[in-house]
Amino acid sequence: MNIQTFSRILRAFADTPTDIDLSRGQLYVQIRDEMIEAELSERSGELFVTENGDRLPAGKWLVSRVARLPILAEKIANSVDVPSTFVSPAGKVLDQFERSQSIEEKPCENVVDELRSLLDQRLTGFTSATYLTSDAGEGKTTIINCMARQQAKAFKNKTTDWLLVPIPLGGKAFLHFDDVVVAALVNKYRFPFYYYEAFIELVRLGVLVPAFDGFEEMFIETASGEAVSALGTMLNALESEGSIVIAARKAYFEYQSFRTQAKLFDSIGKYEVAFSRISLDRWSRKQFLELANSWGIQDANSLYDALAQRLGADHPLLTRAVLASRLIEEAIQSESVEYLIQRLGNSPQDYFYAFVTTIVEREAKEKWTDKSGEPLKPLLSVEEHHELLSMVSAEMWNSGVESLRAEVLDVVSEMFCDRRGAVVTRQVKERLKQHALITVSQSLRGQYAFDHEDFRKFYLGESLGSALLRLGSIDVHSILKAGTLSAITVEQACLLVARKSGDIAAVLQLVQKLASNDLPLSYVRENAGAITLYLISVHTLQRVTVAKMTMVNSALASRSLQNVTFEDCYFQPTSTIGSTLQNCTFVRCEFERLEIGSEIQLATMVGCQVPNLVLLQQDRQLFNPTEIAKSLQDVGFVIREEHQQSLALTSVVSDGDDSDDVELVQRVLRVFLRSTQANEGTIKMRLGARSSDFFDDLLPQLLTHGVMEEVPYRGGGVQRRFKLCVHMESIQNALNHCANNLDKFFEEVKSV
Repeated sequence: MNIQTFSRILRAFADTPTDIDLSRGQLYVQIRDEMIEAELSERSGELFVTENGDRLPAGKWLVSRVARLPILAEKIANSVDVPSTFVSPAGKVLDQFERSQSIEEKPCENVVDELRSLLDQRLTGFTSATYLTSDAGEGKTTIINCMARQQAKAFKNKTTDWLLVPIPLGGKAFLHFDDVVVAALVNKYRFPFYYYEAFIELVRLGVLVPAFDGFEEMFIETASGEAVSALGTMLNALESEGSIVIAARKAYFEYQSFRTQAKLFDSIGKYEVAFSRISLDRWSRKQFLELANSWGIQDANSLYDALAQRLGADHPLLTRAVLASRLIEEAIQSESVEYLIQRLGNSPQDYFYAFVTTIVEREAKEKWTDKSGEPLKPLLSVEEHHELLSMVSAEMWNSGVESLRAEVLDVVSEMFCDRRGAVVTRQVKERLKQHALITVSQSLRGQYAFDHEDFRKFYLGESLGSALLRLGSIDVHSILKAGTLSAITVEQACLLVARKSGDIAAVLQLVQKLASNDLPLSYVRENAGAITLYLISVHTLQRVTVAKMTMVNSALASRSLQNVTFEDCYFQPTSTIGSTLQNCTFVRCEFERLEIGSEIQLATMVGCQVPNLVLLQQDRQLFNPTEIAKSLQDVGFVIREEHQQSLALTSVVSDGDDSDDVELVQRVLRVFLRSTQANEGTIKMRLGARSSDFFDDLLPQLLTHGVMEEVPYRGGGVQRRFKLCVHMESIQNALNHCANNLDKFFEEVKSV
């Protein structure tokens, strides 16, 4: 470390620049309320600090004396909660181009070990960003916490030189990243010694690796893109140094569309960032047995076989970590495994309700009892337990929080007792804080949250389902307008309506009315679309018309729809893989991106806009309207005109087809979705036999038109290195409007 870097890092810790004096080989710096005096010396180009007779390299002195990392390691080790029965899942790794130029994922048996290995490999010259992706409840948070604790203990034992710092983002949509980071350090870890600038400097040094948990949720909440822009600002602040981890609930890290990550990449600027991904696999028999054995179950194989025979080996209760853990808990405490299996098997579609009910039943019969007389009487019925917890979840949702203060929880209990006419208000208030599904919040002391976010979302679904069942327009609207509902919440709400034999047609009519009366860009239209899609795909109805709704990502994937007309609907990127569309009509609908497979669909499009079609089996993107219309017709779509005008799909005539060249350009530009700069060898490997066509004919044009530019090569050997010079949003727009004409593509890029 040189004196300039040393001085810069010290300034990040000091209150003001005037608190530092590095003149004449002496160091005087005031940090917080402490004045530090030391001597500076240099040997063989390395800076040393001598304080109280102890001489240390400047980097080590900063880490231990100024940054106090040993104290932070102690705080993380004591604050981060990891189950003693934790089982690391298997997964798949897509490494960054700097380490692996393969575009194929490789399997890994232990995700924790693989993530540690990736973060241990510190390649210089760029910031390393690793995505950790999976569906909800598959262990991302636990993996981060487990690794953070292991690293903290290793740091204390001096077997590693860096720490992983979990930064929870869920429920913090209106905070900037700097506020979130400092809040986590102070509130969660009780470590008040860093300013945000100091934290960034330690990340650049490689001694801290922040793990942002719940990024996808924060991105959804801040739909205008503030979350990705804030992440881009942070990556710029790292100036091509350090590593970060980003845990996302769904695969935000994808390559089908440049627009998907455009906001992030376009905000990075001139610095180098390389991306990799670890995706978690759902649990297999191996992980389930490992967890069961850790709980001390004598015959784990028999338990798994019995559950798999009744539920199916791919059932969420066996393959999702959070549910499998609670299932094994219940199996241990249940009067018999056979009884538990029988209860779960009664409702194959509504398994979550049956599972939660087994937990609540034990709570009602064994813990929530009136002991004033004999025999013991339950304070509340199982249905009343469900209602109380639904009210708690609804209060969290309407308040925009994931936990409640004790006094707020008491108010909810009083409201419930008043509604039910219960005379045990004091006991309900006391016992609610000790409920099996309620726990003390890990991030906000003195507050109470659900034991897992899935339970909170489940009970929000119960609350919404009850409102839909009684056709309560005001109550339904208040839930729909508050934010984007999760898939779990929507599913449970619809299952409750079916479970209570509700009027499906009346529910659809209510949801349609709410959507039609709301603004086009609203949560109401998006949530109404999710509810409507679920109901019409599960229940066979006569002709249904769905109008003026927003359909969420993958709305048409794995659906069975028949006799449905969509009018003036907006579809976010969606696939038709695994879907069956029979006698369906799309009128004046807009598709952001449509992905199709080989399944034959019996559907009609009238006046629709499909600017981007992805042929999944061929791994091709189409932007030419004529090609899009033909490909849709090939899989069974009927393309019709409206009011004597050509359909939007066929209204644009290409000025000349350079489809092969445009496709080749796309493949090259997609390289920059994994790294902001790429070597010539990486591009050659990506293109294979067609690399000579690109370098001879297309690269000169890309350089001339300013789409790409050559940058100095770093590394051994002689290669050329390139970076992207235009925004990815501009690239996506140009591809949408160029109609497979390369000259027009360049014109569109310049015009933006």
